Amino acid sequence: GGTEKIAFQFVSLAEKTGSEETLLLDALEALIILARHAGAELSEVAVKEPPKFLTSIAKIMNVSKPDKKMDLCLSLIETLVDSRSLKITDSIVESGLILRVIQTAIESKSEAGSVGGSLDKIEEKGGEDAKGEGGKKGEIVPPQIAIEAVHLLKKGIISRSQKPEEEKARAKFRTVINNLLTPGIYLMLQYDEKGVEKVASHLRTETKTPTIIWTAPIRNQLKKYLKSQESAIVSYRKWSLDNDFAYDALKTEPAWDNVYLRIYADQDLGYQLPGYLGISTKEFFHSLLKMLSRFAREKGLLFEVKSLPREGTASSLDEAPTAERSVSAMPHIPFPEGANPLQHLTILCKCLLHILQSDPSLHDKKEKNLVDLFRLIVHPYSKLQHTILQVVDVCRDSEESMKHVVSVAPWILCMLHNSQKSEQRDSPPLSLVLSAITAILEKGSWPENLPNPPPGAKTFKEVETLLLSYGLPVLLGKIICDDKEFDKKDRTAAAKLCGMLSVENKTDSYRVLHSMFTWQVGKFLHECAAHPEKLIEFFDEIQRDPKVYWTKEVRSEVVIGINSEALSLVMWQKEALKSAQKSGVEHKPCDWDSKTVGMRITHPALAKQLCVGEIFVYELVNFPHYQLDPDVYLPPLWVELEKSKQALDQKGGPHEEKVMIALVESLQIVVTNLPHVAEEWENPKISFLYELLASNQVPVKEKVLELLVSCSKEAAVSIKAAMGGLIRLALPLLTAADTEEIMENVLELVVIIVRRSSPVVQQILELGGHLILILVCFGKLKNSSKRVKKKAATLIGAMVNDGTNGFQASDEFCNILTSAFKKKFLERAENLIAFFNEDHEAKERKWDMENRKKLIELLQKQLAEITPKMEQWKQGERLFDEEVVYAVWPRPPEPEPETKEEEKAGEGQPEADGGDAPPIPGKVPPDPKPDEGNA
Repeated sequence: GGTEKIAFQFVSLAEKTGSEETLLLDALEALIILARHAGAELSEVAVKEPPKFLTSIAKIMNVSKPDKKMDLCLSLIETLVDSRSLKITDSIVESGLILRVIQTAIESKSEAGSVGGSLDKIEEKGGEDAKGEGGKKGEIVPPQIAIEAVHLLKKGIISRSQKPEEEKARAKFRTVINNLLTPGIYLMLQYDEKGVEKVASHLRTETKTPTIIWTAPIRNQLKKYLKSQESAIVSYRKWSLDNDFAYDALKTEPAWDNVYLRIYADQDLGYQLPGYLGISTKEFFHSLLKMLSRFAREKGLLFEVKSLPREGTASSLDEAPTAERSVSAMPHIPFPEGANPLQHLTILCKCLLHILQSDPSLHDKKEKNLVDLFRLIVHPYSKLQHTILQVVDVCRDSEESMKHVVSVAPWILCMLHNSQKSEQRDSPPLSLVLSAITAILEKGSWPENLPNPPPGAKTFKEVETLLLSYGLPVLLGKIICDDKEFDKKDRTAAAKLCGMLSVENKTDSYRVLHSMFTWQVGKFLHECAAHPEKLIEFFDEIQRDPKVYWTKEVRSEVVIGINSEALSLVMWQKEALKSAQKSGVEHKPCDWDSKTVGMRITHPALAKQLCVGEIFVYELVNFPHYQLDPDVYLPPLWVELEKSKQALDQKGGPHEEKVMIALVESLQIVVTNLPHVAEEWENPKISFLYELLASNQVPVKEKVLELLVSCSKEAAVSIKAAMGGLIRLALPLLTAADTEEIMENVLELVVIIVRRSSPVVQQILELGGHLILILVCFGKLKNSSKRVKKKAATLIGAMVNDGTNGFQASDEFCNILTSAFKKKFLERAENLIAFFNEDHEAKERKWDMENRKKLIELLQKQLAEITPKMEQWKQGERLFDEEVVYAVWPRPPEPEPETKEEEKAGEGQPEADGGDAPPIPGKVPPDPKPDEGNA
């Protein structure tokens, strides 16, 4: 009973006003000695109801004036806490004494009278040893009495053993410390080896870290609360903490697992949670993901949907580890009611992003809740969408994570044109959206060259098909086309994606892009993956040449076509997003048809252009010196020529005529620039060109003749024409005489061939071509102008000057005319033409106007009969019967053999007045200059 008496005497001293200080000090010292030697007995007295003993200690503690008495009071309380009594900590709480101790920790003054120290923010660097949680350079050291008070609080929450009864006995004490000093300070005090010094410092400074927020408003609210509880502290009634006590500054501060999420999300990369929290980064990550899923579902922002299945099953996925929650862990989701839940989800996503950026080892974990994070992208909150896209970028190297990203790819595509301007409130930056799609294409598929793909993995073809079904090529095209709405960087990123979709120009997406942008862009789409700027430069510049026809009109048609396709897609996306926000699924499947896009998008301006082998023929005509690769251009050109001939024969309209003329002219450009090309043409190709002379379109004949004249200068072409007897197709044009130009070119063509192939002379005679030449020289055929006559005379000279068949040609001409012409054939063309109208006599023939008239009529009649036969003529067949001339001329007597030999021996000698030299057998004479007569 002596312990109880001493305790009551102390109570009396404490209650008595004006008690001497020395008596109180002596009593406290005696009680301390007593507690050390009879702690159990003194503790029994202390816990008796009402708690007069403990209340008396609180009464004599003067926080504003720390002195020896304060030190003795704290020592006495510490000695009681150290006793083995299981009730003492509860009694310290219920008596209100704990409030006095807390008050001492935060309000006690130093000897200099200054409260606390600087309010400079104390940075928390974290780490397993909680480095940086106090004791920093420049930090004001709290008064010793405050440190002792904090030390006492630490003893009150730490149990000497882990027995359940002792843990239970300290529950109330811990709860008060946790609620009044916040969970972070409580955990630091309990688990940090240097927790006493750090907490004592934090309580007097301005601190904002992911685990501790202790600011002036919080400290002032606590002081105000302690002051309001003063009557309870000094009275004998039982005290308890209000259940609804909360700091105003923390009511809107989201926290989970004793971590302030908003502050945690803003930490520098590499930040680690302090060890005293008792939770690893991995555990915190999985805990946050589970909480995110739960919170989003409770708020109606996530749904169990079939359209976006999670990869794998519960049995195939690793279960996330369960974090052991401390006493301070909140059983409910710590977000204030009435606030925007999307804002809180953004904070959660930022925290998860921070963890993934800091700990790459988490990327390969099979976290089934990660897909829920990605699915939140459908909600129109820009910061949330922005953060989710950043998570996608961080997860791009994780095979498991990218499976989830691919599953929500349709929703990511919806962001392309819901994010045209980064300053829009509900739009994430377009660059992030494009980066996410790039990650899907680069990392979201299993390499096709690797066997045994894991469950749920998709091949590139499957991923590409998925993106195509939601119109990705069109959505990218819309970005590329609009240089006013989108900057060059984003347009270039979109072009790169087009290149990635066009692998080896074999994908369905490539075919869609090819149809949208025209084949001009399509031919280098596969290069855009490495050089996307090429597509942008091409699209922005206007260019017209044989290889590129990209005018403002063509570009405008491309833009119109893409925008018309994008219109329905964007409208579907808007409705799908609204539906997903309400139910988690799209309102209806995307019915955009990629297979028929080429039929829906047309480019009339480009379609008007004649294109062969990726060469614009109409443009080539305007670039006559443009160098082409004949091996590339000519094969498709011959095919197109054949098609054009069929169309010309069937329709024969202006369009068909225009096409044929351009094709022939382009072939002539190739021959003009590369003459050797014609030497390689096979006989059928040369025959085809001659067959074109039968066209009913005069302009076509003119162009073909120009081409034949040009290419026949190559000996191989002339020889092949001679071997095929193709002049049978050219000579009839002289009788038709459509234009003077045609007449000239036919004669020029035959001259060229005659000088390169002797058999052609014989062919002309067999066809009756010499009749035509005679009538031209007479001027009796249409369009037989002076120039045409000169060409005809030149051809006659070339024929009679031929080393093989020249004598025969001369004889057959003279058989129709007179022998006096023989020498004239070798004179200048002008002389020969004039001689046709000069009266003369030669042997038995009188060359006067009357006989000339008869001869002309005879020849015209004969020509009308043989011309229709020329096309079907076969070599060796003579269409003109020489006997008919004797209807005009007398038949000559049969010459004596000797006389005939002598006559032949004397023939063929050149005249001295400008006639041609005698022919040299086997040698082809050179082409004459335009103003020359007979060669």
